[in-house]
Amino acid sequence: MSKRNVEGGIEELNGICDAAIDKLPSKEMGGEAVHRAVEAVRASFSGKSFQDCMDEEMSIFLDLLSTSKQGNARRHAFFAERVATSPPPGVPKVDVRGSNKVGVIGAGTMGSGIATCFLRAGYEVTLVDVKEEGLKRGEGILKRNIEQDVKRGRATKEKAEGNLSRLSTSTSLQALNESDIVIEAVFENMDLKKRIFKEVSGEGCEARKCEKRDETKRIKNPYYEDNIRCQT
Repeated sequence: MSKRNVEGGIEELNGICDAAIDKLPSKEMGGEAVHRAVEAVRASFSGKSFQDCMDEEMSIFLDLLSTSKQGNARRHAFFAERVATSPPPGVPKVDVRGSNKVGVIGAGTMGSGIATCFLRAGYEVTLVDVKEEGLKRGEGILKRNIEQDVKRGRATKEKAEGNLSRLSTSTSLQALNESDIVIEAVFENMDLKKRIFKEVSGEGCEARKCEKRDETKRIKNPYYEDNIRCQT
């Protein structure tokens, strides 16, 4: 808060604050903090002294800090984003720099998005889905994603074509035999997930020796440990 003189009468200054509030999102739609900021501005010209104004601003700040659910949510998101960049204590880090081939199980929106990221990064990707129509839909999502890279200037046409050339599809998990990493991205059915991991880890699939990941957890899911012997 500044000690500079505030020009204009109280009525005029309140009108400016009212006009500002009209342009802000409602308190219920995430605008609680900015509404309180305008409240602090009002305090700057309505207090009896500079110290009164400073005290009111501090009161508003402390109230938001201790009682605002929106503020708590934003702080949680802020720190969660930073924690998410490294595994929690006790979880071993996985070095994928020597991996070249990635298998993705599930060609839905999530699986196709994951496959897109690996293609952009230069990996060979095998996308597996139980149904041909699912694979075609997934391929369509992938192609649109890669085409958008060209339209937005993120990649040249040649680069995009090269990315798509590293994609292969199949309806059989046996296609993952040569994969260094396998990522499961099917819908949220735990029995299905366990069955897929067991099959990929079984004697009939050489991919049992690769890294296996559940996209919902980003790490090896301990829920499967009683039923699946994952060799990493």
